[in-house]
Amino acid sequence: MNFNNFDWNFQPGLNVEQLKNLKTLNFVSKQKSVLILGKACCGKTHIASALGITACEAGFRVRFYTLQELLTYLYSTLADETTV
Repeated sequence: MNFNNFDWNFQPGLNVEQLKNLKTLNFVSKQKSVLILGKACCGKTHIASALGITACEAGFRVRFYTLQELLTYLYSTLADETTV
């Protein structure tokens, strides 16, 4: 799952320019996070995976969280007062 085989026409409402901008990984150098939101089966995981692979190929370490995993992690840091 990378951008080489990405179907840009799969989701008609997709902001292709915004996604191509994310593909440059400028958000990484600016230390910004990316949240990908949408309905079920709209391609969120494919986009996240493609961005992750692109970042790995550029030498970055990557983490992928589902919303539930992220919330569980954040709540656990509140419980034991650790920092993220």
